[in-house]
Amino acid sequence: MTPSPIFSAVFDPAGTLNANVGGANEAEDLINTIKSSIKKFLIAILSIFVLVVLWAWIAVSILSFVRPDNETANGENNFKNEIAPELDLLFPDDSEKAPYGFEWKRGIPDKAMQQEYTRVAENKANSAKEDDESFIVKKLRYDKDDKISSWPYTWGTQEIVDRDAHLAQYDKEQDSSFIANYGYGKTLFDILGEWLSSSIFFSFSKTRTIMKWILRWLKLFMINKMPSPTDDITKEDKESDYAYMSNVMVGLILPIVFLLLVAFYLLGIGPIIMVLGSVYNQITSKIKEGGKEYDTSKKTHLGRILEGLGLTLTFGTCSIFPFAGASYFIQPVMFFGKLLVYPLFRSLQNWKKIFFEVVPMLVLIFTIGMALVAFDVFTEPFNYIIAVTSFLVYGIIFKDNLTKLFAVITAWKSNMIKQKKVEKLDDTSSSSK
Repeated sequence: MTPSPIFSAVFDPAGTLNANVGGANEAEDLINTIKSSIKKFLIAILSIFVLVVLWAWIAVSILSFVRPDNETANGENNFKNEIAPELDLLFPDDSEKAPYGFEWKRGIPDKAMQQEYTRVAENKANSAKEDDESFIVKKLRYDKDDKISSWPYTWGTQEIVDRDAHLAQYDKEQDSSFIANYGYGKTLFDILGEWLSSSIFFSFSKTRTIMKWILRWLKLFMINKMPSPTDDITKEDKESDYAYMSNVMVGLILPIVFLLLVAFYLLGIGPIIMVLGSVYNQITSKIKEGGKEYDTSKKTHLGRILEGLGLTLTFGTCSIFPFAGASYFIQPVMFFGKLLVYPLFRSLQNWKKIFFEVVPMLVLIFTIGMALVAFDVFTEPFNYIIAVTSFLVYGIIFKDNLTKLFAVITAWKSNMIKQKKVEKLDDTSSSSK
């Protein structure tokens, strides 16, 4: 309680009691300020820790797709990427393969062949022996030889073998009398089914092709940017220690790539491609069975584009537009679901190896975050004490890693190891599984 003016004038003319009370209040305020700052600091670094853990999951999962193989002298740190050769099975874009299952010449699913593919697949599943792969792995990855068409591509399923002569006439536009015999309703339904399934395929295959290109480019980037101890710099080698490049990827490259991937889906590129595909009216027929090249002879026909535009304007509101809207959510869920979940179930040991080799960068990110929070929460000199101490502790913990890093940089600068110039990857084919 503050003394009254009369009491102060009589018993404390020098103001000693008020000075003591004021000093006590200042000390109490200082203690409360310190407590509040410490609380804010702890909450902030806890939030940073959670974000770093979340980023570790994302970054390590991406690296699980792109981290190159390497072999060490003692064999303890060998790495064999089991996921990179499976990109075509995870993100299929071949019209003949599942989930599209299109007949190579017509570019639509063949009803008779679909029944045969289904029967073979069921027999294979019933006779297959148990293996070590989990249920989730089998569901996220397509079988190499699977040609079964799935919904919604089954909307275009037609009896191609039985009606081949009629369809040939329809394609050449020589005689339309068969339409009256076959039925105007059925013919219209076939045209709509073919148009719709081709438009959906156009979107999903293009986006998957882009995603696979990005992942393969990241692997090639890691190979070429990591100096090689071998003389032939035009070929991928397994002697480079990609742990260094993995840390660089986690700290500098992957954040940019991940933001671009998120932006790609937020901007709705997939749905836009689907609508453009419906107008483009591409028929996904191949030049030869089992080939990779598609017949582009009809793509530039103005009549086909006008036909696609007419179908889009007439039937789009009840067909292609709803599918495009749904794909805005479906495509990112499918992509990021496989990107973030598949590595954990496909090869947890590899995931762990990558995680532990990028721990230095993850801890560095956490340390930088902690230093920034210290400067935001505390005043001098406490902020400098916390920041300097954090980096000193980091240097002590990762002293060996930093020493090896400087040795690699020195060897690179001295031209003892050279930067590679690999132009093409060797493992872009599908897995044999």
